[in-house]
Amino acid sequence: MEYSFILCTHKRPDQARRVLDILKKELSYDVELVVVTHGPESRPLGNDFLYLENNEGRGSGSSLFYASRRISGKWMAWFADDHQYNDPDWFKKAIKHRIDHPDIKIIQFNDGYDRNNNTCAAIGMMETQWYLDTYTTPIYDHYGWDNELTEYGKKLGIYSFADEVNIYDPKDWKHMRTGVQGEMQKRDEKRLFERRERLGFGPVKPQNTFKVPTDPETIRRLATVQQKQKDKRARLEAIKGMLRERRKNNP
Repeated sequence: MEYSFILCTHKRPDQARRVLDILKKELSYDVELVVVTHGPESRPLGNDFLYLENNEGRGSGSSLFYASRRISGKWMAWFADDHQYNDPDWFKKAIKHRIDHPDIKIIQFNDGYDRNNNTCAAIGMMETQWYLDTYTTPIYDHYGWDNELTEYGKKLGIYSFADEVNIYDPKDWKHMRTGVQGEMQKRDEKRLFERRERLGFGPVKPQNTFKVPTDPETIRRLATVQQKQKDKRARLEAIKGMLRERRKNNP
């Protein structure tokens, strides 16, 4: 099998079925469909996919790791049940991107949020064997794993951003910082920070090179600059007040 589509879902079987019906349109490309849940209540209707219950952890990062050991595709793509597939040629473009970049092992799709920063591969595909060799044990639960794929892939020179492959996150999407998801996020963010430090990837932390002055002349000059800035702000506020009064008196 050339590709495995991995759909991670939890307690949203109807939404998962919607995505599966969209992904089924790509089966002519030698694709297997895989659904990973944390229990039977999340399983979408139908038998046209490989169904897995992740009983070894919780969250999309854990489910992706669980599924990666049980699929047959040389490349695996990961999906969520709330994405929007507005471009019918998205997978054709993804395949072309892979062919055009033969040395790349991680491809991030354009989810509509990360267009300029390319910091989080919330949806994309990668070479299965590279993932199996690199991640021999599960690390993340639900957050951070997609940041690491992007940042680590850039460091290794095996990452590419496929701007032309559009699969969008919902516009009202936001992190859940409370309850179980909130606890998972706290743990995963700590793990991501520790791995950035240890493996040397990710955003470069700015160095604090400012030194507190001690000589009187420098202290005096800094005080003068600060006073000038304060006076300038005061003048601007006064001008704004005058303009507001004029508009009020001359509507």
